Amino acid sequence: MSNTSMNMGRATFYEDRNFQGRSYECSSDCPDMSSYMSRCQSCRVQSGCFMGYERPNYMGNQFFMRRGEYSDYQSMMGITDGIRSCRMIPMHRGNFRMRIYERENFGGQMHEMMDDCDSIQERYRMSDCQSCNVMDGHWLMYEQPHFRGRQMYMRPGEYRNFRDMGMGMGGMSGGMRFMSMRRIMDNMTIGIRLALPREFYGTAARCQGFLLQLDLYLGTIHPTPSGRERVSALVLCLSGKALEWAKVVWVEADAALDHFEEFT
Repeated sequence: MSNTSMNMGRATFYEDRNFQGRSYECSSDCPDMSSYMSRCQSCRVQSGCFMGYERPNYMGNQFFMRRGEYSDYQSMMGITDGIRSCRMIPMHRGNFRMRIYERENFGGQMHEMMDDCDSIQERYRMSDCQSCNVMDGHWLMYEQPHFRGRQMYMRPGEYRNFRDMGMGMGGMSGGMRFMSMRRIMDNMTIGIRLALPREFYGTAARCQGFLLQLDLYLGTIHPTPSGRERVSALVLCLSGKALEWAKVVWVEADAALDHFEEFT
């Protein structure tokens, strides 16, 4: 039985900004919207996820759209001529798995991923990614760390050379490289992404506020961090006397390192 549901996406595309003019309702891939309207300047995604493309036949810059309203592509995404083609992204229900390679044709360093990665440089010490093999699930690749910059939608399959493919970037991929990747899921967060709280020096007056900020940040991370990962995030925020105390606990390999509540 397939882990991918094909019938979860529905979007309405509009000829003009603010959902005006002729419209086209879509629940599958559309290689050329000119068959239905002369241009597309806004969109409502009623369900599922879609990838929009600047040019016909899934070419040009790409833009991920999940459930919501997109009243003006130019101001929201920087698309001057609107969207010309789109893909409906099936929702994958099983495990996610992708191998990324440092060089083209699956050469150089190889790392297998099963979750999001906000920086291949920080996690794997990789400065470039030129090919990949998507084995399970659907993924978004980003030009910059922390899920920023231009995007590329990757379906299951082998991608031997990003540069030769042009990556659908309309000839702008000469220096294109992907530095972060994330899984496309029902509960993925594309909007506001919280940052770690500022340094905490151990003052009693600020302790509760600092722990609240850290808890809010950790609540945005998917998959949910383990106890030790939560403790590690806390230690990254410490400074001064607070950091000196944490060093002692860390060096002694205290059991509290695996239990965030005990550590705090």
